[in-house]
Formats: sequence, structure tokens, C-alpha cells
Amino acid sequence: MSPLQKTYSASGNEVTYSVLGVISNPCCTVQQGFRYIKVYIEIESEKDVDQMKDKKAFRKAGREILTNLTAVEREEIVAQILHHVQQTEWWKKAKTIGITISREFEIDTRPFIKQAWKEGKQVAIPKCFPEDDHKMVFYQFDDYSILETVYSGLLEPDILQTEPVLKESINLMFVPGLMFDRNGYRIGYGGGYYDRYLGDFSGTTISLAYSGQVVDHVPRNDYDIPVQHLVTEKGKLF
Repeated sequence: MSPLQKTYSASGNEVTYSVLGVISNPCCTVQQGFRYIKVYIEIESEKDVDQMKDKKAFRKAGREILTNLTAVEREEIVAQILHHVQQTEWWKKAKTIGITISREFEIDTRPFIKQAWKEGKQVAIPKCFPEDDHKMVFYQFDDYSILETVYSGLLEPDILQTEPVLKESINLMFVPGLMFDRNGYRIGYGGGYYDRYLGDFSGTTISLAYSGQVVDHVPRNDYDIPVQHLVTEKGKLF
């Protein structure tokens, strides 16, 4: 797969991202301020897609879409998403939420954590164990001082400073991703941690996304588990 390429219009107001292949389908056109960003995901065949290669293309595009947001745009988008989430019954009823500590380019989860604490909800964050069959365990999160930096710049809990939270006690799970479709399927980071964890999860699942990350279809495998709800700055999509 060729690397993601950028081309600019003569005015500089349009940026096109594309991954070169055989079939070219625009997955979205995103307006960011005065800029219009067209993202093309190209696949080899409509019926016989190399899923791993195709997912990598979507993953690359999703990261590009997020990193192209300005700090002001990102802050406004997060505030709007938080407002919409707070109106849902899933948020109102949840006593314990599971959520990641976002990285700089991602949808910022810190305002959601702050609001959960303000409302007296328990917050649990994940710890990944790549050498133990990609197992993931959630731990109680009460203070940012318990965080440690692990691989890929991820912030995870120092398990010596906190206690695990049982899966069955988590009511609302925020599932991260880079691209999403309208059936709840998502392109994550490729580790498979959430698909394994959600296999027997009985609570409610939700993903937060910038509208530019949402397309009609993302490639998926039989083992991929869709989220039940998706919320963007425009509101609850489902």
C-alpha cells in the first residue's frame, strides 16, 4: 500500500488525502473552518478485500483527519460531544464508566472524566497486557498522579497504586477508534484489545467521534464487535 499522500488546491483551501490503489472511493469530505478535506480510501476489490491492508489505510486516514484539526476546533468539538453525551440515558444512569486517557491527537476524554467525577460516577481506565494474550483490565481512576507512560506514548494506570474494577460493574464503556461506520463498526489501533474485552461485556458501549471520522462502511472481520452508540459533535447518530 502506498503511503498516504497530500495534494493541495491552488488556493490552499483544499487538502486531499489519498491512498493509491485500484478503486478510488471518497469516504468523506470534511469541512474544517475554511478548509475542505477530501479523504479517499482505495481498495483492491469490492468483493475480495485484503482486510488487513484496507484497515491500515482507514487507520492512516483517521489519524490524518484528527491531527489536521486545530486546537480550537478540537476543543469546540469535544465540548459539543460532551453536551450530547450528557443528555443520554446511558450517561445519566451509569454509575461506573470505562474510558481511556486520550492522546494529544484523539478526541479528548479528560472533560468526560472530569464531568463523571463531578457527578459522583466511578471512573475506570484500562491497562493492556500485550504479553498475556492481549488481555485488558480496567482499574479505578481517581487521580492523574497514578498514571504511567507505556508503549506508543499511552497513559495507563500504575496497578500498584489502584485497584481493579470488575467488568460486570462497568455500566458505560467508551470504546476508542479512528474511523467508524453507521452500523457501529470501527477501525481501532489494531491490537484487538477491545474486541476481546467486549466479547462478554454486558454494559452499554459508546464511541465518541468527530463527524469526519464517520463513513458509510469500514472493513470488518467476523470477530469485530460493533458499538451500540456513536456520538459526534452533531449529536447522537444511533
